[in-house]
Amino acid sequence: MRHDGLVEGMPAGRSGGRIARAGRRAAGIAWLVVALAACQPDPPAPDRSPAPPPAPATAAPATQAPPDATPVAAPPSAAPATEAVPINVVPIVVPESGRILRVGPDADFAELDLAIAEAASGDEIRVRPGRYTASLAINRPLTIRGEGRADEIIIEAADAPVVLFEAASGRIADVTLRQTGGSAYALHLKTGRLHLERCDVQAAKLSGIGIEGDADPIIERTRVHDTGEGGIFIYGREARGAIVDSIVEQTGRAGVEIKDGADPVLLRNRISKAADIGVYIHSGGRGTLEDNEIADSELANLEIRDGSQPVIRKNRVHGGEVGIKVHGKGRGTIDENDIFQNRLSGVEISNAADPKVRRNRIYDNREVGVLVHAKGWGTLEDNEIHGNRQAGLKVQRESQPLVRQNRVHDNEEVGILVVERGLGQYERNDVYRNGGPNIAVRTGANPTLKDNKIRDGQGVGVQVSLQGRGVFSRNDIYANRWAGVETLSGGQPLLTDNTIHDGNQSGIWVHDDGGGVFESNTIEGNAFAAVEIKTGGNPTVKKNTIRDGEQGGVYIHTDGRGVILENVIEGNGRTGVEVRSAEAEVRRNTIRRNGAYGIWVRKSGRGVFEENELADNTQGDWLIEPDSALGVKGGPAAP
Repeated sequence: MRHDGLVEGMPAGRSGGRIARAGRRAAGIAWLVVALAACQPDPPAPDRSPAPPPAPATAAPATQAPPDATPVAAPPSAAPATEAVPINVVPIVVPESGRILRVGPDADFAELDLAIAEAASGDEIRVRPGRYTASLAINRPLTIRGEGRADEIIIEAADAPVVLFEAASGRIADVTLRQTGGSAYALHLKTGRLHLERCDVQAAKLSGIGIEGDADPIIERTRVHDTGEGGIFIYGREARGAIVDSIVEQTGRAGVEIKDGADPVLLRNRISKAADIGVYIHSGGRGTLEDNEIADSELANLEIRDGSQPVIRKNRVHGGEVGIKVHGKGRGTIDENDIFQNRLSGVEISNAADPKVRRNRIYDNREVGVLVHAKGWGTLEDNEIHGNRQAGLKVQRESQPLVRQNRVHDNEEVGILVVERGLGQYERNDVYRNGGPNIAVRTGANPTLKDNKIRDGQGVGVQVSLQGRGVFSRNDIYANRWAGVETLSGGQPLLTDNTIHDGNQSGIWVHDDGGGVFESNTIEGNAFAAVEIKTGGNPTVKKNTIRDGEQGGVYIHTDGRGVILENVIEGNGRTGVEVRSAEAEVRRNTIRRNGAYGIWVRKSGRGVFEENELADNTQGDWLIEPDSALGVKGGPAAP
């Protein structure tokens, strides 16, 4: 029959399950203990309002930010993701009768099925090198051990499982299980606790190992490979198991598939070269994956969906199309992993998925480090995101993650890119040394950024363009190679209470029909003008402190416009406010101690200048050239 996951499997029969459980209680045996102490829920998620607050009512209408985007509904309430304490796998203890049965040439039995039929509970069956054709049904505690290497002792079957396990406990070691055809697993565990060790498992059509019911095995130092469908398939709310120090590779579809509430442990395995997905967790699957190498899958190395919420920690995830993909309301905790060199993104979050992604190193991916799109959510916290070929983080299509305390640096193009109506909150991040803009907001995006460091970029610190918006407050924007903040092509951000300083060009650069509201910022120590406006730029610059720039304070030129209102403009190396071939409203500013003029209007400059306080400017408070036209109120008359 066809499962609704990636693989086909055997019917989920449970014959003998009650008898096996009763046998376990009667025998009083010590079983596998996977010490996942009581899982604690994460603390409540911080408030994430769907849209940033609007610009203040005092902003000039010409440059007021447009109404906020239509809010995106919060994801439905669900049980919080869980975290597990360190894993401790205790070996299964199989009862021993003291009797040993041997199988092989010149042994007690020529065939394995005859030995199993004869064996009593607790017997050990030792298998000599050779090829054995049998479908083995094990319904009582036994040990089957190869006497030699696994590749010398081959047990195979067609049209049925090689081993169907329904006993309370058991052990199989040092053999090859090869299923050669038909709709069956090589090893099918329906109940009980089997310790599979140092084995080789192959299956021609389905998964190598199927775990269902309340089966709870240990699969240790085993290789599962060259399967028609998945490598290991774990399904059902009571299914558990520990897969430890094993290799799962070259599987037809998923390397490991977990679904329907199954909750296994995967520890120190290498899972690679899956034809589809390395580890596929869906339909409410859980699980704890720690210290695994998950690599080189054709699609995602690890995919989480359909409300699943595993714990993924300290793994190395690389070489797939996507490193970790979370979508379709998937959740979970992704913690302390190395996610690198994937062909597209390191982490992808979409379609109402809401994972916690923290303390990871996400680097050297061929497109973006983290992609959040199609109304994805997620909390990204304390990650190192660097060296990705395009953006470190890209957010688009009404997605709204919470992004805080990350280090986003040395990405080839952009540090954080928010586009196509992307939203989100970005707090206390350190964004630096990216190849283009450290932060870019475009095409109707409207994020909220506060308390970030945005520094040392190879391009501008913050770029808002193509009808991008955004609310920026209390950020420290400094030492960028180009402007600290650039707006163009309809960009309309709101910046309040930021410090924009020590840039290698202008502090704020508004041009090519850019706009925005810049209020109560400190703009100081920049190499070019603190504020430069040109070619159709038209911002409102209000109540800022604009000081100590190497050149001018505010420079409006080449058909620029703008409202310059109630600022303190002082101590700049050249003119406080210069208007050249442009038009400005300059009202109620304090303009003092600048290195040239207080206000200089030239080359057909024009505008309205009202109630400004001008004092102690080195070359005089005013210079208005003859071809300029302006109105002056509340200040000295034009010469």
